[in-house]
Amino acid sequence: MAVQVILYSFFRLKYKGYDQENGIKIDIKEEMPIRDLLFMLKINADDSPMVSINGKLVRKNCMLKDNDVVEIFPVIYGG
Repeated sequence: MAVQVILYSFFRLKYKGYDQENGIKIDIKEEMPIRDLLFMLKINADDSPMVSINGKLVRKNCMLKDNDVVEIFPVIYGG
């Protein structure tokens, strides 16, 4: 099983040679929650990442499935 991970903003900086078009392919053994993927990617919860799966915003306890496209981006602030 595998998921495709697309990173935005400063999350990209953690991965030398990050492919902005295709992202990163991550192999997973079974369905797993988003929070476990964030841990694998060393993305700190303090960075408050927003996550979408297949274009839909989800919570960190949402389960990943084979061939999901996961987008991880920082919260957007402003006024």
